[in-house]
Amino acid sequence: MLRNITSTIIGCMPCDKMRLWIATLFWYNWDMKTKPIRYIAHCKKWRDTINGNTYHSVRIINTKTKEEIKIPFTYGYGDQYKSSALNAICKKDNSSKFNLYHDFIYWIDENNCLMRDVKKWGLMNK
Repeated sequence: MLRNITSTIIGCMPCDKMRLWIATLFWYNWDMKTKPIRYIAHCKKWRDTINGNTYHSVRIINTKTKEEIKIPFTYGYGDQYKSSALNAICKKDNSSKFNLYHDFIYWIDENNCLMRDVKKWGLMNK
């Protein structure tokens, strides 16, 4: 079946790479059915256009205990918010980053937010 799918797709990838990509995609879809999502991490980002810096705030919700972890307004570009979130979860649960990253954290990433919204998102009080 994979051979039929990859032979009909015309692209820049060789057939072996395409087969591997499709097999990986099928594996992830199958795996999502068996592993529940343990955390939901919602990140808001703001970019300082004058200086070119990026800042973020993250709220992480544990789906089992409904406990919320907040990461305040922090400097970091790219996927730095993921590293910040993993560090906060590790401190809270005393577990390793490797285990958490593979336990299906659902990431929500909001770009181009207002600075006041990003600061408010990470405040510790409710």
